[in-house]
Amino acid sequence: IDLDLAQSVLGEFFIGTPSRQAVRKHISPDSVIAAVSEFYSVSEDSLRGPRREREIVAARRTAIYLMRELCDLSLTLVGAQFQRDHTTAQRAAAKVEALLLVDPRLQRAVRDLRRKLES
Repeated sequence: IDLDLAQSVLGEFFIGTPSRQAVRKHISPDSVIAAVSEFYSVSEDSLRGPRREREIVAARRTAIYLMRELCDLSLTLVGAQFQRDHTTAQRAAAKVEALLLVDPRLQRAVRDLRRKLES
């Protein structure tokens, strides 16, 4: 039994674990921030900074969600990437998870960003 076999068989039973492609490619937090910044047309400094305009907050939440899903980082480390604490990162990721159930535009954005990062 090797890691790929175990993940392919058991991966669907563990919510929140990174995908096999992410583990294999070692997606970095910086690459998530760069991809989200480009996708939403906001600067990386804006994503990481304190600004709270609606467009920046939406992009930041998406970046936090993707970083949590793809980078295998703790919420503390995810929050630190954005100068925020772990509870803020947790709420942002939870907000995106809730919105993904009802917002087709966000579903497409997350799908497209995930494909870009995993390719």
